[in-house]
Amino acid sequence: MDQDKYQDYLADKAKELLEEQTSDPEERETEIETQENERDIIEKAEEEGKSKIPAAFDPREIEHLTNNRKKMGNQELKEFLEKESDLQRELDDIDEWNGFSRWEERFMIQNNLNREPDEIAKELGRNEKKVRLKMRMLGLDVEFSD
Repeated sequence: MDQDKYQDYLADKAKELLEEQTSDPEERETEIETQENERDIIEKAEEEGKSKIPAAFDPREIEHLTNNRKKMGNQELKEFLEKESDLQRELDDIDEWNGFSRWEERFMIQNNLNREPDEIAKELGRNEKKVRLKMRMLGLDVEFSD
């Protein structure tokens, strides 16, 4: 295997030398700059890969962050970005997520203060845990059920 890598390396070097001899010096400088930029991008991507912050978030997480970012303290925000928040643990426990309609979202918002989440879930014909999660995502002050 190391022999193959070495042969590939020698072939690449030979190609580079041939290109260098046959190409315009200005073109070669531009190509070198492009290669350096590509290396920089790759190195940055590798560094980001070592970060605890994930590259992508679930749309439900984005909705939660959008609606709750102003309420979140630094520690809570850090936990969320590192995917260690209560909401994310609860989302991981749910096998199947069926989205909520705009009407259901409005119903939850309008009835948040005068009804308990279990009553709202019953009225909507939904699982209480999912209703609580959605209410949290909407920015409503609701505790998770145990």
